[in-house]
Amino acid sequence: MTQTIPVPELAEAAVVGSLLLKPDLILDVFDKIAPSDFYIAANRWLAEAIWGCFNDKSTPTYAAVVERLKINGRFSDAVSSTAVSFKDIDAILGSVTDQDLAAIHNHVRIVLEASFRRSGLVSVTGAANLFCDMGLSLDQIERDVLGQVGQAFDRSGGRDASVVSIGGEEQAKVDQMQGDEIAGTP
Repeated sequence: MTQTIPVPELAEAAVVGSLLLKPDLILDVFDKIAPSDFYIAANRWLAEAIWGCFNDKSTPTYAAVVERLKINGRFSDAVSSTAVSFKDIDAILGSVTDQDLAAIHNHVRIVLEASFRRSGLVSVTGAANLFCDMGLSLDQIERDVLGQVGQAFDRSGGRDASVVSIGGEEQAKVDQMQGDEIAGTP
């Protein structure tokens, strides 16, 4: 059972690039997404620098973000896997279109959904490994893991991604419940 880790590279670059091109957009997204939601290291480091500027009440301009990257030890003059370079930043900025700027909320949603799925994948994989260690059959593992995931979604609610990930059987239950009345509601 191999799962692909969801990584929305274009959406991550669109969010970071949009924030670099129009720093005032941070006001629209700072409370909806966090740097830890970015999977690609360079995007995460740029997001950390942008959020750092915002938290210090300074405008996250290109120069301010580069300075913050230097302070964090995440800037290099040469392309590197452990730091961001001018070339990396310019590539991200060059990939951002007017449509990306206008659709930043959609890109934020995509990044968040992928982050949510990655964290869920880690949890489900851990649970499946635990069940395998207990000598259970694959069918039993799938039922138990999906049951646990369903309970987690029921407890946390509020995440649109959970509705998208409901399987056919669970969707049928949701469809059946739509006509039900809830005690104490008009």
